[in-house]
Amino acid sequence: MKTRSGWISEQLCVQAARTCNLYCVYCQNPPTGESAEKGKTAALVKKRGVKAVSLEGGGEPTASPEFFDWIRTLKASGVTNFMLSTNAVALSDPEFCRKAGKAVDYFTVNFPASDPETYQKATRSVKFGLAVKGLENLKALGAENKIRLFHIVFRDNYRRLPAFADWVIKNLPG
Repeated sequence: MKTRSGWISEQLCVQAARTCNLYCVYCQNPPTGESAEKGKTAALVKKRGVKAVSLEGGGEPTASPEFFDWIRTLKASGVTNFMLSTNAVALSDPEFCRKAGKAVDYFTVNFPASDPETYQKATRSVKFGLAVKGLENLKALGAENKIRLFHIVFRDNYRRLPAFADWVIKNLPG
């Protein structure tokens, strides 16, 4: 179901990932090497008449080589709205981002920091630039109003909240 603002308020969460391209210190749903079974999930979606799905969990959905196949399979089962929970790293590839932008209605982006040093502490990676590029690519596609940032506050970023807020206002004013 969509709210007046257009955001999807009710959806089935599908664990469409089995690996991740980051290693976040605060991860609550780390990769297990397994994802939901597409066939069983599609049958459940069709049986229940699910119209909205959030692709997430067990890692990063866009890190799966089956990412777009998940969307095709679920669309064939009746899903009409997709939300993606992502870290935006794979969206740094313009072609991947373009395809995702066409297939996904809303993007919830885990973005733990507005500077590379804090981002590295949060994600144990040096992929800050790729994540920023992913957000820039979404903006270039006109999807700025389809982005919701998910910012987990933890011991290494809480002092940077004012700087993060300023960064968001500057880079994602929509």
